[in-house]
Amino acid sequence: MFVERVVGDDVGELAATTAVVTVAGSSITQLCGVIGFEPDPEFWVGGDTPALGDPDEPLALDGLATQALGEWYLLGQRAIDEAVASVPGADASVGRLWPEHFDYGIDLDAAPGVRTNLGAAAGDALSDEPYLYVGPWDVPQPGSGPYWNAPFGAMLGYGELDAAADPLGRAIEFFLHGIAHLRAR
Repeated sequence: MFVERVVGDDVGELAATTAVVTVAGSSITQLCGVIGFEPDPEFWVGGDTPALGDPDEPLALDGLATQALGEWYLLGQRAIDEAVASVPGADASVGRLWPEHFDYGIDLDAAPGVRTNLGAAAGDALSDEPYLYVGPWDVPQPGSGPYWNAPFGAMLGYGELDAAADPLGRAIEFFLHGIAHLRAR
């Protein structure tokens, strides 16, 4: 893991330092300390928030699983970036890895007063396989048919993307379809 700190009072006087921290073998307490906070056992952001467990237990990582998850998030991030770049005047949040579902996502102002989440989930209680999603805020089920296939909006599973001739193109198409539908509301 790379940790970058930038300090200074003026853009012309900023100084940056970068530290490399080994994740495997470190504990959650150690990693939190590196970025400047303590783990909170009371942290809760919804029903899927995992228990903290022992924050001093060394983390063990499966290299192949870590690589697969990283490639999944990269595909999602690239598809989201391409889709958002295609929307004139899009107002999108910074992409982040959300702790409650361990999914990568953004929220986007798809149309005035219509925000939606776009993301790549690693799988959860809803799906055993990773999936991409479009989740409109405060919009009742936005449509019917094969696209709007999830209780929160739409999802596209890993299996369908894996079978596509162009997985990235299919992922971009999935996000653009949802955005276009929400913009037309």
